[in-house]
Amino acid sequence: MKTYSVKEIAQILDTNPETVRRWIRDDKLKATKNSNKEGSVVSEAELNRFLKKSPKYYGAAAGAMIGAGLPLAGLVVATAGGIVSTLLRKGLESSSELTIKYDDMIKLMDEELAEHKAIISKKRQAIKALEKEIAEEESKISQIISTKEMLAVRVKETLEDKISED
Repeated sequence: MKTYSVKEIAQILDTNPETVRRWIRDDKLKATKNSNKEGSVVSEAELNRFLKKSPKYYGAAAGAMIGAGLPLAGLVVATAGGIVSTLLRKGLESSSELTIKYDDMIKLMDEELAEHKAIISKKRQAIKALEKEIAEEESKISQIISTKEMLAVRVKETLEDKISED
């Protein structure tokens, strides 16, 4: 099983190693610590799990931790607009070069698309439910206004009747 050091993850995700350590401390990213000297290491599966739950960083890594195939000296997925482009990442040494299979990258993107579509569907359902609730509340407001107006007319009529009796 492939593992990655804090430094490697920081390079892959173009972030500070201390940020990666904070994720580990906050249990956002699970790691094992073999020794104080070597520091924490994260399994490939755990890094993939983290990336799927972190769109900002998933976009930067684009499934870079999966299998063998295309050399990934910096694959970046611009999730806004779904544009995929390859960029040469600075600072990656050949010994830590990452690879990715095209099919696995497509599979990950398809999974992400399905997740986003499901989220949108749930939000649309929530919007419909809210619109229904708003319509119900507007109906209640209309009823209250109508009752208020009828009450005002009745009070006015009652006052006019009293005045005319006197």
